[in-house]
Amino acid sequence: MLTGPAIRKAIEAGEITIEPYTWSFAGPNSYDVRLASELKTYRLPDCRWPLDSRSDNACDDLLIPESGLILKPNILYLGRTIERLHSNTYAATIHGRSSVGRLGITVHQTAAFIDVGFSGVVTLEIVVVHPVRVHAGMRIAQVAFHPLVGDVELYVGKYQHAVSVEASKLFRDDETKEHEPSHE
Repeated sequence: MLTGPAIRKAIEAGEITIEPYTWSFAGPNSYDVRLASELKTYRLPDCRWPLDSRSDNACDDLLIPESGLILKPNILYLGRTIERLHSNTYAATIHGRSSVGRLGITVHQTAAFIDVGFSGVVTLEIVVVHPVRVHAGMRIAQVAFHPLVGDVELYVGKYQHAVSVEASKLFRDDETKEHEPSHE
């Protein structure tokens, strides 16, 4: 894992891109990222219930007002980072900041991994344990960068070049579609 000074050097060398970049957001071994103003929630119960992994499930868009937005338990809020990240040299992971976690906010459910070659904003999977007000621009998560071992294959997946909150695109994966058996 890169240290804060190593993250700064990698940015200066062009090995990591963080836009916009704030020098003071680099900590001892991570870089803090901020919550953008837009969120999405799955449209329930109006959409198909339960959510279907083979479908493009309907979402509602939310905007965090200047006064903040109270998030409620038992709802998955999809948010995003303000910062756009990119590296063809390092893989990264995203985790909640400890101060955010101590408010009962979880920023990812299972998708902490950011592949080498990914370029875009990072979608957050936000859940809270009790009602809590969040504000656009708050430092909500931290990104750690990891050196790679072996040949590098750059990410070219379905979330590449994300500029907004991305709902699940699992329905696009081959394993969710029925295939005819091969007769070869």
